[in-house]
Amino acid sequence: MVHLDLSVHDIVDLILRTGDLDSRIFNRSTMNEGTKLHQVYQRKYAQSGYQAEVGLTHDYVHEDVTLHVTGKADGVYVEDDLVIIEEIKTTVADLKVFHKQHERWHMMQAAFYGHMLASQLRHQRIEVRLIYMHQSTLETYSQTYQFTLKEITKDVQDVIVEYVHFYQLMVAHQRQLKTSLASLTFPFATFRDGQRQLAKYVYGVSKQGGRLFVEAPTGIGKTMSTLFPMVKQLGTSFEKIFYFTAKNSGKVAAMDALETLRKQLPDLSYVVLTAKDQMSFCPKGKINPDDCLYARGYYDKIKDVLTYALTHYQTFNKETIQALAEQFKIEPFELSLDLSLFVDVVIADYNYLFDPTAYLRRFFEQSSGKYGVLIDEAHNLVERSRDMFSATLSQSQMDTLKKAMKKVSKPLKTSVNKLIKLWKELIDVDSMPTQITLTKLWITTLDKFIQEAQVEMKRLRVSLDDDIMDIYFKCVRFVRTYDLWGDHYRVLVEKIDGDITLHLWCLNPSIQLKKVIEPLHAVVMFSATLSPIDFFIAMLGGSASDSVLRLTSPFPQANFKVMLASQVKTTLKKRDLTMQEVAIYIESALKGKIGNYLVFFPSYQYLESVKKHLTLPEDTIVLTQTKLMSQDDKTSFLSQFNYAPKQTTLGMAVLGGIFSEGIDLVSDRLIGVIIVSVGLPQISYQRDLIAAYFDKHDQRGFNYAYVFPAINKVLQAMGRVIRSETDRGFALLLDERYVQSDYHDIRLKYPQYIICDSPDEVEDEVQAFFRDQLQ
Repeated sequence: MVHLDLSVHDIVDLILRTGDLDSRIFNRSTMNEGTKLHQVYQRKYAQSGYQAEVGLTHDYVHEDVTLHVTGKADGVYVEDDLVIIEEIKTTVADLKVFHKQHERWHMMQAAFYGHMLASQLRHQRIEVRLIYMHQSTLETYSQTYQFTLKEITKDVQDVIVEYVHFYQLMVAHQRQLKTSLASLTFPFATFRDGQRQLAKYVYGVSKQGGRLFVEAPTGIGKTMSTLFPMVKQLGTSFEKIFYFTAKNSGKVAAMDALETLRKQLPDLSYVVLTAKDQMSFCPKGKINPDDCLYARGYYDKIKDVLTYALTHYQTFNKETIQALAEQFKIEPFELSLDLSLFVDVVIADYNYLFDPTAYLRRFFEQSSGKYGVLIDEAHNLVERSRDMFSATLSQSQMDTLKKAMKKVSKPLKTSVNKLIKLWKELIDVDSMPTQITLTKLWITTLDKFIQEAQVEMKRLRVSLDDDIMDIYFKCVRFVRTYDLWGDHYRVLVEKIDGDITLHLWCLNPSIQLKKVIEPLHAVVMFSATLSPIDFFIAMLGGSASDSVLRLTSPFPQANFKVMLASQVKTTLKKRDLTMQEVAIYIESALKGKIGNYLVFFPSYQYLESVKKHLTLPEDTIVLTQTKLMSQDDKTSFLSQFNYAPKQTTLGMAVLGGIFSEGIDLVSDRLIGVIIVSVGLPQISYQRDLIAAYFDKHDQRGFNYAYVFPAINKVLQAMGRVIRSETDRGFALLLDERYVQSDYHDIRLKYPQYIICDSPDEVEDEVQAFFRDQLQ
C-alpha cells in the first residue's frame, strides 16, 4: 500500500485547474492581506455558529494508494444534518467572469472540505457557498450548491481516481526506488578521513529528525557525505530532499553526486531549479497570456506534459526542461516548479526556501515536515537572508512612476499621486541616514497602488512598461516584507549611490530563518568555515539543543604554515603610516619561492594604495581585482594561476569578494595567501544598528555586527590554499589584532600558527618551509 500526504490544493489544482499562466498577481499582494480580506467578509456576514479557518483531514483509498488529505475551510456552519462550507476567493477581475472561468476548480475545492466534515460528523447534506470579493471595491458575488453526502462522495472520488491514475507513474517509481535503496552502498571503495563520521551524523538526523550544524574542511567530500545518507532515508523518514546552495558550483557538485548515486540507483530523480530570468521564454519575465504564447493554456496542458516528462526522463536540468517547454509550447520556469512536485531531489538556490517573494509555497507553507533539507555553504546564509528579509524603494523609482502616469486610468493615477505625496513626507528628514517610523497609511497606500496596477493590467490585457513592472514588483516585495515586521526590523532613509532610499532593514534574520526551518523534518547546514560556531548557530535559527559536528582537517598540519605578523597596525587610523611596511611584508613572503599567490585587502582603495608601494621582480605577473569584473574577467584572472609556474603570479583581491571563497586552485596553482587587516566590514550606520540591537539582547553587539563576519571571511580566504592531501602552502595574516582574544577562533582552527615579528622573519620562515618540502 502506497501512502501519500497531500493537501486539497495539491489534488484539485492538478486535476481541475484550467486556463492561462499569469504572474501579474491577480490576487491580493500578500497572504496576510488575503487573510485580512477574508476577515473583512467574515466580520460583516458571519452569523451565529460560524467557524473560520477550520482545519480538516480525511483518508481516501483507491486501489493500492492511500491519500491522507488535509485542508482548511475558510468558513463553516453546522445546522442539524447540514454542513455549510464557505470558500472565499479574492480577485481584481470581474467577479462573475472570474467565477465562470474557475467554477469547477473552486467548487470542488470546497466540496472536498464539505465531504471531509460531513463524513466526520456523519451528516448527510452539504451546502457549498463560493464567495468572490473584489480586492479594490470589496464588492461580493456568491453562488450556492446543494449536495447529498452520496452525491459529493461520488464527485470527490472521481477526482481522487483521476489523481491516482496520474500518480501511478510515481507509485511505480517509488516502488522501484524503494527496492533499489535496500542495496544502495556508499559509492566509493573507502571513506576519506571524516567522511564516514559526517555521513553517520547526517543519517542520524535524517532518521530521527532535527537540525545538525556541520563545519567540515574542504576536500573530504561534504556533498556526497550529506546526500548519500539522506537518499538512504527517502520514502522512509521523508518523501523528498532539497539541496540548497548559494552558487552554481554547488548545484553542479550536487548533480555530480546524484549522478554517481544513480549508477546504483537509476530510478533516483531530480530537478535543478534555475532563476526565472535565465529560464523563462517569456520576454523580460512577463509570464502572462497577453505577452507570452508559452503562458497560454498552461494549466490545460500541464498534466499531459508532466505525464510525458516523467515517463521519458528521470533528471531535469535547464536544457532538458527548456527542450520540453519548446516541444509543448509551455512556460519552462513554471514547468520546472511543477516537476519539482514529482521528483526525489530538488536542487535550488537559498531563496526558494527563505525569500518571502520567491519561496516554494507549494512545499513550505503547509506540509514542510515531510522533507529533508541540506543547506550548503551555510556561512553565506546570514548575509544572504538579511537581504532576503529586507526591501527597498527609491526616489528614482517614484520619479519613474510619476512620469509614466500620463497614459493610465484615473484610479491608477490617483493611487500613484497619493503614493508620491506620502513618499515626500516619509523622506522629509533632517539628515541621512536616519531612522523613521512607518505608518499603516504608507502600507495601505502601497497596497492600493498594487491593486490598481493589477486592475489596469487586467483591463488593458497587457503588462505595464518594463520599468513600471519592476517598480510594481518591488512594491509587492516591500509589502510582503513588512508582513514580517518585528523588533528585529528598522526603517531607514538613506542615500545609496546618490539615490534617496527607503530601506526596510532586517537586523536579525535568525528570527525568520527559525520559523522556516523549525517545521522541517531534518535540516543539515554545513560549510568548511562555520566559525565562530556559536555565532552561526544563533544567526542561522538554531538552538543550544541542536546537534553540532566539527571535523578537523584530515590533511597534515605540517603542509600548511600559518604566520601571524603581530607587529603590523592596519586600523583605519594607522593605514597611511604602515602601507610601506605592509608592502615589505608582502615582498618578503614572495621571496621564499617562485609561485602563485593571492593577497587580500579589506577594500579596493586600500588595495590600490598598497600596490603603489610594492617593489617586485620585473617578471612578476600582478593581477588586480576590480569592482565590475564579469564572469569572463574572473575566468581570465584565475587562468593565469598555472601549474608548475616559471615566474611568480600575484593576485591582488578584496577579502570577502569573488576570489576569497568558492575558487579551487589545487596543487601549486596557489601556494600562499596574505591577508592584510582583519577584514572588518566597513563601519556604517546600518552595522552600528545591528550592534546596538544585539547589545540590547545581551549579545556582544560589535562582535555580531563586525568581528564574527570578519573572522569567517578570513577563514574562507585561508581555506583557498590547502585543497587536497598533497597541497602545501602558507597563510600570512598581517595585523596585530590576530593575537587578541576576539580572534581566538582563527588560532583555534590552526593551532600550528607561529608569530612573526618582522618581514625578515617571514622571509626566513617561508624559505625554510618550502626548502623542507624538497628534502
